[in-house]
Amino acid sequence: MKFLKLTFIIAIAFSFTQCEQENEIVDSSDATIVDNTTLEKIAKLGFDTQNYPVLKDGEYYTVEGDINIPESYLDEIDNQNQSKQRRWVNIVSCNEIRYITVFNNLPAGSARNSVSLAMRHWNDITKCDIRFAATSNINNAEVIISNGPLSQGVVGRGTFPSNGKPGRYIRLDLNQFSSYSYAQWRSTIEHELGHNIGFAHTNGSAQGGGPLPQEILIQGTPVNDPNSLMNGRRGGTVRSLTGDDKRAARLLYNTNFSGRLCN
Repeated sequence: MKFLKLTFIIAIAFSFTQCEQENEIVDSSDATIVDNTTLEKIAKLGFDTQNYPVLKDGEYYTVEGDINIPESYLDEIDNQNQSKQRRWVNIVSCNEIRYITVFNNLPAGSARNSVSLAMRHWNDITKCDIRFAATSNINNAEVIISNGPLSQGVVGRGTFPSNGKPGRYIRLDLNQFSSYSYAQWRSTIEHELGHNIGFAHTNGSAQGGGPLPQEILIQGTPVNDPNSLMNGRRGGTVRSLTGDDKRAARLLYNTNFSGRLCN
């Protein structure tokens, strides 16, 4: 049987423990360079460790600028073969996707003001159950959006889902990108929200050329989508969800569709 080539990709499950204090915001200024052994493990997963620094940031490793993977994951992959890793997918559960609370911890300004529209664009996808909802209580938040320093040239960073729940943190570097407009922040936040519900970069790794070993292609999406919101290395470009982005979201999170990918 001939299979379609697919490029819109979702991230593999990353099993991790949340911070000891649920309302803690991790500070990237404490990030450190990692050792060569760890770099080799991360490189084997297909991430670009040559052109992007890999940083240890609390319980996470930051790869390719805007993606966090948990420290515990690198230990787990030693006991699993590549084929299982490609199948071991963790997206948000069907029940969780219907109501994801977001705490906007950004200071006053265009970035803070753009969060609601970024959430609405995901919520407005028809025949899809993704629903982000703002909360004023950080202790009740499943996703926390905050300001903090990131690597040079990195505007935002999301976190992949774990255990059926969305990734917990999104961090933006407002100081490094102080000239960004409302539209640029909306596009950036919309992109990072995609990471937090399980989407990786449509155009593959930072080196380009297809999915990483820990990513799975979504059947029914095209070979490429140059305008995709979830393309990587597009900082500063104003984008919105394309028709194919929305199709991929429906394939994951339309709970009325028997072939959906969420459980």
